[in-house]
Amino acid sequence: MDTVIISAIISASISAIISSIVSYRIANKKNIKDEEGRLNEHILVLNKISIEYPYLEDYDFCKAWRKNSNDERYLRYEVYCCIAFNLLEQLYKLYKGDKIKIENFICVKELVQMHKLWWKNPTGIFENISGYNQKFREYIETFLK
Repeated sequence: MDTVIISAIISASISAIISSIVSYRIANKKNIKDEEGRLNEHILVLNKISIEYPYLEDYDFCKAWRKNSNDERYLRYEVYCCIAFNLLEQLYKLYKGDKIKIENFICVKELVQMHKLWWKNPTGIFENISGYNQKFREYIETFLK
């Protein structure tokens, strides 16, 4: 083959590879921004719930939480904590465990420490062990030491 043709093929291939990489990075950044927007909405839902039911973020109430209670407040608290920790897990996955990015998005330490009794004593047997992956559980545990 003629060297001009080979050079053109190589040039076109390099251009296509660079274009693909740039397109992938742009799409990836857009997906991250879209997911961040969705997770911000998730935070707003938590805030609305805690405004409607302020005891869900009351230290004394959280400290006195009793699993397996039929009291509607404790049942609501159970669901609230599940929503909160699911949000943290989604952030953990989005940022691939990058603590700085996660903690720049939400104050993890405050959330985890407020609801540590629920985390350490889930209603279901092995609920947090089977419900969340090992790395995420280890991440949460760093705030409880």
